[in-house]
Amino acid sequence: MDLLLRYWHIDQLIYIDESGKLHPGVSMFRRVLDGLKGLRRDFGKLGFDTLKDHKMNNYVQAVRKYVEDLKTGQQTPIS
Repeated sequence: MDLLLRYWHIDQLIYIDESGKLHPGVSMFRRVLDGLKGLRRDFGKLGFDTLKDHKMNNYVQAVRKYVEDLKTGQQTPIS
């Protein structure tokens, strides 16, 4: 089951939650819980949370915010 929920381009999985925060090494339970929250939030709306979450623009915005927060000291580096 974990294999179905993981997708990566490099060695380390960095999960981006619904608020755009980056999380290294997040558990399968946390990813499933976040997905269920999104499904509940979008129930009855047009489109699916799992599809909307994977828009490239969302990834770019999350990484840009992380980098800006690093510059201002509001974020610690991911190891």
